[in-house]
Amino acid sequence: MISFFKKHLLVCLSLLLINSITAQLNNLAHFSYLESEEEFATMLDPDDTLFEKTYIVASREIEPLYMLNYEVSGHDFETFCKKTKRKMPSQPKGHNPLLPVVNVNHNDAVAYCEWLSSYYQVTFRLPSEREWEYAASIGFSKDKKDKNGINTNIVYLYNAKNEKPSCITCTQPNLYGLYHMRGNVWEITESSTSYADENTMTLMGGSFFEDADHVQANSKVNHNKLLKRADVGFRIVIPKRDYELLRFAIELQTLIHPINDEKAPITITAKGIYKGQLFIAWGDGFENFYYDEKSQTAGFCCWAQDINKLGEESNSVIEFSFKKEDFKQIQKIAAYFDKFPVEN
Repeated sequence: MISFFKKHLLVCLSLLLINSITAQLNNLAHFSYLESEEEFATMLDPDDTLFEKTYIVASREIEPLYMLNYEVSGHDFETFCKKTKRKMPSQPKGHNPLLPVVNVNHNDAVAYCEWLSSYYQVTFRLPSEREWEYAASIGFSKDKKDKNGINTNIVYLYNAKNEKPSCITCTQPNLYGLYHMRGNVWEITESSTSYADENTMTLMGGSFFEDADHVQANSKVNHNKLLKRADVGFRIVIPKRDYELLRFAIELQTLIHPINDEKAPITITAKGIYKGQLFIAWGDGFENFYYDEKSQTAGFCCWAQDINKLGEESNSVIEFSFKKEDFKQIQKIAAYFDKFPVEN
């Protein structure tokens, strides 16, 4: 159970962030949903000259999640560095903001995830080795003439012209909509094994430096977590429930914005709803949106608490008034709640 002090601190931090929830996340739509219904295995033709060393691709289940379609870009990582007053790692000559950030180690990648998690109040993290391999192994074309099911257009690897990574969306995506799951840069993951060395990270997928037989769905190398290289980057994932809450909060805030009272605004976050000193967490009745056309009032029921008195029982509501011409917008808000049941 979260102590009163920690819970109070979390709410205070949330209040510092709620006015800018949509300020940076312009790429929420650029996440792909991954879910395995059962274990699977894919056999590749041993006569395949390009991928002759790979016969079986992942056969593991994963929990539902959303994965960023591309590697974290230099632009996004530089934003993180500026916000946290970090030094931007050196990038290859000719680097531009649409190339994947490189020369980052495990600690850098985790710090980036923690910053996003704090900012948006949900969990962003590195994919596990198992999750990454599952996502990469779905990158098959249905055309059997296309390298026995492998779409070679999704692979970016070494040739005479490749002296640095390709831009984050400059190849075809795999069947999940994920770019560069083979080649471009090695990607940092969390180990899926319980016996992994705490000082070691697993890099997945190969890079533009590699030969073709080293660029597979299950290509992996282990390195010290402090390693930084010009062909190592990362991408991020977010658990399914966290993604849904964040998307719901952003879209609901958009619906409320046209009728929001600037003097006493209502702010929606992935943690709950705020108005002045009142706060309702997602699992505390926040789903009970009500409205009355005659009195022109609407609100959220029924366990709003004063943020200065968290932990005390309360049956307060967060209520607001609206204009007659705003009634259709109120109905849209109610309909949106019906589409998204809130659970603990």
